[in-house]
Amino acid sequence: LPDCLEQIAARTGDRESKSGVSKDVSENISILQWRANVMKRVDMILDAFLQNLSASDDFKTSTSNDILNYNGDDSHFPLYQCSGQRDTLTLSDLTKVRGEDPMMAVVDKVIPLILDSWIEATADDSGNKRRSSFISNEVIPMFQHIAGILDKIAYYAQSNKADFILTRCQEKYLQDLETRLLCNIPYSSSSGKCSKQNLQLSNVSLVLID
Repeated sequence: LPDCLEQIAARTGDRESKSGVSKDVSENISILQWRANVMKRVDMILDAFLQNLSASDDFKTSTSNDILNYNGDDSHFPLYQCSGQRDTLTLSDLTKVRGEDPMMAVVDKVIPLILDSWIEATADDSGNKRRSSFISNEVIPMFQHIAGILDKIAYYAQSNKADFILTRCQEKYLQDLETRLLCNIPYSSSSGKCSKQNLQLSNVSLVLID
């Protein structure tokens, strides 16, 4: 995953910027397509990661009270667990909170790149960062994977009881996500409505704003 993100992260030797999105791309592919391809790979890695977690006993236990578990293509909306929660901590619970969840590093790398890539992808010809609910066909692939990545992060945080990830997203990224991406729901394109992506982003919004 770090290798995928490094492909669209600005190089540390760049004099103009030491963070953000890199502009050093091949002449054989557009910047937008290049970043969309990287987002696709990140989305697929997270998908495989969640599929592997779903097969583990610990993850099955933590999601046993959810109505829908993650199954790849379908959207999911787990309910809050209001009853049946354990009153005591187990040794495994104490082990899990000793170190920082690796997903935290993923969040801190992925979300800033998502925001930078989305701002650039939705800027008009004059360079203004003007965003709307209508997405061009060129931006659709990136939009699909951005929605998928954010939805998977929200799902992981809820299902794995990783409230600290939600807290980090709320404190550092919620304002930017709302003003640049979530505020324009529902999205549409010339090929039709973006129903799946609208559902995914709506779920993300509900999880983070709660």
